[in-house]
Amino acid sequence: MPLFQRKKPCYAAGCTVKIARRLLMCPKHWRMVPRDIQIAVYETLDAWRRGGDPKPYVKAIEAARGAVAQRSS
Repeated sequence: MPLFQRKKPCYAAGCTVKIARRLLMCPKHWRMVPRDIQIAVYETLDAWRRGGDPKPYVKAIEAARGAVAQRSS
């Protein structure tokens, strides 16, 4: 199977939905992430891809997961 067609699990805690590798979360959980955190995920990913520090991206992912966990409880 080509790399672009491989699937991975959603990053939301406990979610077993398989999504495209280019996505962070399934649509259900991504809609739970506040817009400002969504923007931070995209911006920090872009900066990391251009050779920047990956730590801000990891922090943005953790914020997204935390927002979903908070809204799910």
